[in-house]
Amino acid sequence: MRALTIATLLAALVGCGATGLEGTLLDEAGNPFPDGATLKLKAVGEVGLTCQQFGGPVDPATGAFSIEKVCTSESAYTIKLSDEGIWLAEMGEVPVGHTGPLNLIGYRHGGGPGVYHAKTPTDVIALRTGADLKKTTKDGAALQYLKKVAHITVVPAGETILVNGADKVEKMAFHPLTWTPGPVTLGTADAPLEVPEGAGIWTVGPAAAADASKFKTKEHGDVKLTYIPGDALAAGRYAYFSEKDSRPWLFDFGAAQADPTAAPE
Repeated sequence: MRALTIATLLAALVGCGATGLEGTLLDEAGNPFPDGATLKLKAVGEVGLTCQQFGGPVDPATGAFSIEKVCTSESAYTIKLSDEGIWLAEMGEVPVGHTGPLNLIGYRHGGGPGVYHAKTPTDVIALRTGADLKKTTKDGAALQYLKKVAHITVVPAGETILVNGADKVEKMAFHPLTWTPGPVTLGTADAPLEVPEGAGIWTVGPAAAADASKFKTKEHGDVKLTYIPGDALAAGRYAYFSEKDSRPWLFDFGAAQADPTAAPE
């Protein structure tokens, strides 16, 4: 029994025949991630102790990595990155028997559900909501408007909005904003909303028809990313929200004004 136990332990320590693994981690445009990352591989099947985990750094200048030994002849390996803000949509696992280069495409996704401004594929910024969404009436009809506008994100040509989360993409919509200068009176006699001269108010229109053919979606497992380019909507300002939201995200597509919180000229 003792001889069998020692033999089993020695086999586990020796592990399997290992080969090197090289490849690249790049964004969808073919550029490296400037902050780099560490690639972490973990065996899916039962292997020797020396074949259970491997890893190595990704060169931030080129996106190249080289791991000296990986036992792909014995097991598949899950792929993890030290930077959890990079998502591998196409390949989250090295298949058993894999040989040759491993070319990985990473997507910045912000690290969790939310709305982000993707200036470039590797420069993704989490966005905060920009105002309070309020309700009133105009000539007896229901009307929504913005109060305490604090932030409008300008999205120039070539940049996109990134939405992380299936529920957000399916339930949210872009609503055009209209600037109404004062003096104007909204609401009812019992609950008037007075906008004085020299001031103004952003009113929120019905959902706009975006060109969904320009949306790009990446989905794998429980993660769904949707990229919305600025030219998917007519140039202008929009509030982005669902029916249950009390604070929308605000966007300025195409206008790119110097002061995005100011009224349009």
